[in-house]
Amino acid sequence: MSSEPVIAVRGVSKSYRVYNHPLQRLLSRFTGSCIGRHKEFHALRDVSFDVHKGETVGILGRNGSGKSTLLQIICGIRQPTTGTVSVKGRVSALLELGSGFHPEYTGRENIFLQGSVVGLDRAEIIARFDDIAAFADIGEYIDQPVHTYSSGMFLRLAFAVGIAVEPDILILDEALAVGDAAFQAKCFRKIGMLKEGGVAILFVSHSTEQISRLCDSAILLDDGALICRGDTDKTIREYLPRLFEVADSRSRQPDPSDVASCYRYDLGAAEAFCHRPGYCPTEHRWGTHDARIVDFSITLTSEDAASQEPRLKQMRVELVIRFFREVLYPIYGITLKTKDGIALFGTNSTEIGQKNSVPVRSQSPGTEVRICFGLSLPLCAGAYLLSVGVVDASCEGLVPLDRRYDSILIEVAYPPALQGMVDMNPSFSYIAH
Repeated sequence: MSSEPVIAVRGVSKSYRVYNHPLQRLLSRFTGSCIGRHKEFHALRDVSFDVHKGETVGILGRNGSGKSTLLQIICGIRQPTTGTVSVKGRVSALLELGSGFHPEYTGRENIFLQGSVVGLDRAEIIARFDDIAAFADIGEYIDQPVHTYSSGMFLRLAFAVGIAVEPDILILDEALAVGDAAFQAKCFRKIGMLKEGGVAILFVSHSTEQISRLCDSAILLDDGALICRGDTDKTIREYLPRLFEVADSRSRQPDPSDVASCYRYDLGAAEAFCHRPGYCPTEHRWGTHDARIVDFSITLTSEDAASQEPRLKQMRVELVIRFFREVLYPIYGITLKTKDGIALFGTNSTEIGQKNSVPVRSQSPGTEVRICFGLSLPLCAGAYLLSVGVVDASCEGLVPLDRRYDSILIEVAYPPALQGMVDMNPSFSYIAH
C-alpha cells in the first residue's frame, strides 16, 4: 500500500442555510442574509482521513449522518464550506442509481456520454464498448431508452461503465443494494480484481456483512462527525448501537435513587455468562439492560461419536435471561458467523414461534426465563462466533434490551478433510455402464 494517500480529506465541514419560508430565502439572496431568517444545518463537521492506493474503506452511518455529502465533496460535485480535499487519479463514482444518465438516451448512447464525462475519447469508448455491454448483460435493451429500464438494469449498466473506465479511485454509494444475486456476485468479484490492481475503493453500505467482507478498514459518521476510523470489526461494533439509538452499555451508570436500577446492577455482578467455556472476552455488549442475558450453555452433538470422522449434526443453545421491567413482547435472537464476519445463519423466537405455534410469553420485573434454540447445523472444521440478544417489540420499533455481539466462540475440529464452512456430507461412486 502506498504511503502517499490518493484521497486526503482535511478538516472538511459542510453547512447549509435552512429557511422556514421561500420568501426568506429570496430576501436573503437580495440582502446578503441581513433579512431572511435561517438556521445553519451542519451536514459534515471537521472530517479528516486518508485513503491509500489499493485500500478499500467502508463508510458506515445512519441515514442523514453525512455519508452521501462526503462522497459528493470528494467527487467534486459539492464544495466544502471549510477544509480541503485532495484527490489523485481518475475517479469513477456510482453515487445514485442512474445519476448522470440521460433518460431519453439509449443505453448505448449513455455509455458514450458517461465515457466522455470521465475523459475518454470516442476511440477509447469504442474499444471498451463490447466489454461494457457484456458485463452489463442487458441484451437488446442496450438500444432502448434508459427510462424504460428497471432498477436492476440501471445498476448493471452504471456499474459496467464505472469499472470500464479503469479508475484509480472507485466510489460506491449503496450501488449494490439492488440487482439479482448473480450480478451482485459478479460485481464483488470485479471489486476484488480492482482492489488487487491497486484501485482505491470507498464503499458505502448499511450491510455490515458486506463492509466486513470487502473492506480493509472502515469509517463511522454520526451527525456529520467522524466517530472512529480504523479496524472494520471495531467500527461495526460502534455503529450497531447507534443504528438503534441506544447508548453503549459501558457508558450506562445506575441511578442510586432508583431502587430497580440498583437491583439491576447488583444482579449483574452475579452473572455466570463470562465464566462459561467458549465465552469470548472481546464481545461487544450494548442495550438498555432492562433485561440481561446472564448465562448460556452450548451443546454440540455429532451424527456418530464413534465414527472416525464424526459430523456435527445438532447444536443446542440455552440462554438465561433476567428481566427488570415488564416486557409484553420479548424477542430472543441468535446469529452465527465466521470469524471474519460472514453471517451463516440467524433467526429469532418470533420467526420460529410463528412456524411452530409457540406463543409469546410476556415477562414481569424480577422474572428469569430459560430458553433454547435447537439447530441442525453441519459445520466444517473451523472457529465460529455466536451473537445472542433480546429485544422489546412491545412498543413502536424494536428496543434492544441486551445484545451480546460475538460473545461465544464455537470451535469445530472435524471433519478435517473437508473444505469450506458447511459439511454437505458428500459421497462418490462410479456408475457402471
